[in-house]
Amino acid sequence: MNELKAIELGKIWMRNSLNKGHDYEHASAVEKHGLAIYKSLKEDGRLKPNIDEELVSLVAWWHDSYKARLKYPTIKALIFEGYESEKIVEKELKNYLSKDRLAIIKDAIRYHNHPWIYFVLTNKFNQLRQILLEADNIEVFSEKRLDRSFPDVNSIVVRAIFKLFCFDIIFWFKVLPVSRYTKQYITKLKI
Repeated sequence: MNELKAIELGKIWMRNSLNKGHDYEHASAVEKHGLAIYKSLKEDGRLKPNIDEELVSLVAWWHDSYKARLKYPTIKALIFEGYESEKIVEKELKNYLSKDRLAIIKDAIRYHNHPWIYFVLTNKFNQLRQILLEADNIEVFSEKRLDRSFPDVNSIVVRAIFKLFCFDIIFWFKVLPVSRYTKQYITKLKI
């Protein structure tokens, strides 16, 4: 099995993204935050032994593989993008990963766009899910990403919606069991 090759394929996939908000820069930022969250959980003795840095990198590079194929957001993508990305991951990575590791990655990707349902309804969770959810939602605060996503829109309404969405994420991060890294990140925000 060749996980490093699978990570490189994810980077190529995201480099060729049609969607400017779900592209190489986004996945790279999710990987950076994800690895910091992983380290934070590990240092705090909260990390299960079946999670490692390669898994974190894999989910970061492949979690938005479906949205990367779409130039514009759709209702289907909003609701089902986790499931659609999971299908792509199954097809593209089955020859690079063991079945067990592929299953952990698919699970995290499947639920990454429905974080609050996941956290609220279960205390038993795949920690890779937690890492991806935190890292992906931290990346929501990127104004550079907002500008890439809506390059032709310099609207007060878009900025207001962005701020409301950020406040929503902050609220959930303050009440859910998140990593020390995420708690510190939220504290430093000036929104």
